Amino acid sequence: MGTKSVRLDEEVYERVRAYKRDDETFSDAVARLIETYRSLISPRRAGSTTLNVPKNRRTH
Repeated sequence: MGTKSVRLDEEVYERVRAYKRDDETFSDAVARLIETYRSLISPRRAGSTTLNVPKNRRTH
């Protein structure tokens, strides 16, 4: 698989780094975070950015 360079604002970089696990590459972390985000989107509202975040879960 090939690679691409992506520029991130420092704030975004730090946010990804904060969620990155020790055994993950940045690519692994971004892929996992995207999948987590996608799993939170309501399937009935495809294309919507409405999230099904549990009320006891804090978001940043």
